[in-house]
Amino acid sequence: MTDSNLLQDFRKKVCGEIEIEAEGLNRYIVYTPFMFDDGDHFVTILRQDNGGWLLSDEGHTLMHLSYTGVDFDTGTRRDVIDKAVSLFGLENHQGEFSLRVPEERFGDALFSFSQALMKISDTAYWTKERVSTTFYEDLKVLLADKLDAFGPRFEYTDPFHDGNKTYPVDCYLTGTTRPILIFGIKDEVKCLQSSIVVRQFGQWAYKTRSIGIFEDMSKISSRKLPQFTDVADKQYSSLQVAESIRDYVSDLQ
Repeated sequence: MTDSNLLQDFRKKVCGEIEIEAEGLNRYIVYTPFMFDDGDHFVTILRQDNGGWLLSDEGHTLMHLSYTGVDFDTGTRRDVIDKAVSLFGLENHQGEFSLRVPEERFGDALFSFSQALMKISDTAYWTKERVSTTFYEDLKVLLADKLDAFGPRFEYTDPFHDGNKTYPVDCYLTGTTRPILIFGIKDEVKCLQSSIVVRQFGQWAYKTRSIGIFEDMSKISSRKLPQFTDVADKQYSSLQVAESIRDYVSDLQ
């Protein structure tokens, strides 16, 4: 695959804010918009390995997070890291996270790799308030109550194109004239992830509508918010505002 084709695949499957830089033979630095809470970007390296291609953080993620002084070797944080590694198909070699690129599916691999790093990095910045938040539980209760007549399916992934469950939807409505994708958005990471999923369903040629329900839209920066609002059909700034979602969905029928 040429450099231009590689970059095109990354941008098609992830987002337009991807750049690559050759660094030696069969080795690239991949620049993405994904970052730690302190503003530093993730390190992502694409390199050839045993006749195939490999994405790696080269140990940077845990090294960066170690500066927070948080213990990642035990407890809930360790469990979350192990689950993220398993869920997204990564390997952990003494603190270096890596993912082999299957069948030259570079874009899909980068999206999975970045999602895993985001879940891992998020554990460093947990606070009691963030751990105890019930936003997603409250969202599910709201949607089950308001949209029961429209066949909601929670934590949905497409069975025909997404066997690896790379592009999840918080709630998928099946009993509407066109399927509706609903995303709960509590931070900028989820805002970007949701926009990627919406675009991916479009690339699969599905005729869907999409809705975003924010925990607090005012906490999403003006630079990050359009990543989702530019591709979505409807947004609710909070769960309270989303109480009227049944009327909106009914009007679409």
